[in-house]
Amino acid sequence: MVSEKKTRGAWGEKEACAFLVSEGFSVVECNWREGHRELDIVARKGDTAHVVEVKTRHKSVYDDINSLVRPGQQRSILEAADAYARSHAWVKALQVDLLVIIVGGGVPLVEYYPDAIQPCFSKM
Repeated sequence: MVSEKKTRGAWGEKEACAFLVSEGFSVVECNWREGHRELDIVARKGDTAHVVEVKTRHKSVYDDINSLVRPGQQRSILEAADAYARSHAWVKALQVDLLVIIVGGGVPLVEYYPDAIQPCFSKM
């Protein structure tokens, strides 16, 4: 049996795809996997690949990226995005976006945060 969370997540990803198409993106991949890592959506606009992490919530809780996407999950997304870019020659630029679908008040509200997840570099 599929959990309510998975059902809501799949619905949110479908809504996210529709939103992206309405904004001029081409959806290239849904649920792309590399090992144990997964990218919710890979969309294209020009030569830029947009890896889109989708979160479906009952209310807007976006204060900080870490409140929606844990640092470990961010790292995993960035690693998978890098693997995607390396294996697809069309990708000339890459960015990781966050798309939040807020439900519960009638018409779903879409909050789109371009370039929300970025790599962190540190010297050791």
